[in-house]
Amino acid sequence: MSTNYTTEQILQLAPDEASKKSGKGLAKATHWVTLGYSDSAIWGECQGSGSKPYQTRIDLDNMAFKCSCPSRKFPCKHALGLFLLYAQNINVLTKTDDPPDWVAEWLAGRATKQAKQSQPKAPVNEAAQAKRAEKRENTVQAGLTDISLWLNDIIRTGLADLKNRPYHFFEQMAARMVDAQAMGVARYLQLFASTVNSSDSNWSSQLLADMAKLHLLIESYQHLDQLDPTLQSDIRALIGWTQKKENLLEERPAVRDNWFVCGQYMDSQSQLVTQRIWLYGETSQQFALLLTSAHPSNLIALDRQWLTGTTVDADLVFYPSVYPLRAILKARYSHADSKPLLGLNSIAAVYQVFQTAIMQQCWITQLPIIIENVRLHGNTEQGWGLQDTTQHYVNLSPTFTEIWHLLAIGAGKPMKLFGEYSEAGFLPLGIWHTDGYQYFNVSLNS
Repeated sequence: MSTNYTTEQILQLAPDEASKKSGKGLAKATHWVTLGYSDSAIWGECQGSGSKPYQTRIDLDNMAFKCSCPSRKFPCKHALGLFLLYAQNINVLTKTDDPPDWVAEWLAGRATKQAKQSQPKAPVNEAAQAKRAEKRENTVQAGLTDISLWLNDIIRTGLADLKNRPYHFFEQMAARMVDAQAMGVARYLQLFASTVNSSDSNWSSQLLADMAKLHLLIESYQHLDQLDPTLQSDIRALIGWTQKKENLLEERPAVRDNWFVCGQYMDSQSQLVTQRIWLYGETSQQFALLLTSAHPSNLIALDRQWLTGTTVDADLVFYPSVYPLRAILKARYSHADSKPLLGLNSIAAVYQVFQTAIMQQCWITQLPIIIENVRLHGNTEQGWGLQDTTQHYVNLSPTFTEIWHLLAIGAGKPMKLFGEYSEAGFLPLGIWHTDGYQYFNVSLNS
């Protein structure tokens, strides 16, 4: 089991740099009074400053942590140290199928909680539910009427004057869309504000394109009943309607596969942190995106189950979509051995995949891509990018900050990368090399 984890994979769980450093320091047997593990858990008692050692335990099946220390960080330094010790020097831990009571009770409690969550829910009051849905529909429609008039006014008067508008010109309308329960439309308006206030000389062209997408989204929603049911699901989700996970798990089929964790990162906004985790099914050859959101003060709510570079046997359920990517976890079984994954062999193939995707669902902004046989190339006019064997070139995303890390690993040789492709360029999230798979630290501030 320990060979499934590397030091780098474990350290990506750390909430900050201080926790990484402290965790490394605790990855020594001399700090621990007891150490043990089974096929599904790790545990240990770490001697701290108090009279009683801290009891630390890790659920390997679901990547959960618990420690008796007072730290509010998650996972704490003791959990990181224990996990690192398990991965680096498993021989100092005692293997047993009979964990101590404080570990067994915790695991049993987690199993009971998961069993309760899987039990059928109480019957839904359909009449009350329909009434709530009708009320929200009216609220959304009123908001979309307002935003349509607002967009028409801007187009009629021209875009040039927007540079002179205060920032709250967009903020006020975004707040109106939040009140109308159309969060997806509010995010478009936040994007508009960023575009107008950017230093990009082509800001007006980008703004016009984004406004056109929003206009198309609103018009599509107004004629929803004329569209394919799956596309209806996409449009409702883009407007801001959400689907309950419980309903999806009951109504949608699950896809069981060995899912390779390709990459993950945080997208931070003022009041929300969104965690994006990309998986790839080795048999289904399908990408899956897991999204988790949390308030910046409650990052413990983010998903810690998936370690980049590992492979997990699991059931996923995909949200209905004409181009399904987003999914949720239904069941997680065990870790599996990773197999080689095939990638696209040219930049032209990347463009073709992106074109095919937006022809099906034009509001897609980022696509997961595995690409092979590309080299890092410095272009004096466009900055750094990737070049294939036919000399085709794609820019690296301006949000990618680990260029020297990529340069050191690539060393001028052909590379195999995973990342997100968008109109802004390619954002590398991981690379295959002789020592395995290396992820890149990416954190976006929207």
